[in-house]
Amino acid sequence: DKVFFFAAYEGQRSKLPNPVVLNSLPFAPAAIQTLLQPKVASYDISRQQDTLLGKVDFNLSEKDQLWFCFNQQNFTGTNLENSGTLSAEEHTGNSNVKTSTLTAAWVRSMTPKWINEFRFQFSRDQEPGLANTNSPEVAVTANAGGFNDGTFSFGRNNFSPRETTITRYQFINSQTYLAGPHTIKYGLDILIDRIFNFFPGLFGGSYTFTSYANLAAGTPSRYRQSFAG
Repeated sequence: DKVFFFAAYEGQRSKLPNPVVLNSLPFAPAAIQTLLQPKVASYDISRQQDTLLGKVDFNLSEKDQLWFCFNQQNFTGTNLENSGTLSAEEHTGNSNVKTSTLTAAWVRSMTPKWINEFRFQFSRDQEPGLANTNSPEVAVTANAGGFNDGTFSFGRNNFSPRETTITRYQFINSQTYLAGPHTIKYGLDILIDRIFNFFPGLFGGSYTFTSYANLAAGTPSRYRQSFAG
């Protein structure tokens, strides 16, 4: 009756194919067929997640209880940054999540009617999005041989790589007083978040071509690029 333990684990694994369909490619100029043929290969989208929970409770005395709880989540989303039948594998990337949380609490019964509870939490949530290539993004209208496939994209997508990381500290102290038929509770809650956000949209450049012929000639209809700051 002094120490209690609890632990749990959960895992997830899944994999789905992402076909790339470009029916108009056989009617494109030979140079474009050579360029795009490797980029229309199908690829897999997979999810791998592991979560772990551990908790320990201590009965220090009749007046003092202490507990610690730790949570860990690791998630890897392969090729989740972008997908679809008109998006090449190099136009996507991994979407990952790694979250760690440590929580502790100390409850003390100072008198039968007066209780103090102190809680502490530390957590860090990291969510980077990765890119499969460093080449500029290219979007080309795939329309040839009577097929109108839409806009096919390859190269690095215009929002990866990216990252959001939040580091949190929380301190809570509350007291409860039992006054006859009344319960009085008061306390203090301090929450500190440190947020890092990196989102460099379009910093690698993005070309738009209105046809296979324009792509072969190297004459885009539009070019966009953003810069740091």
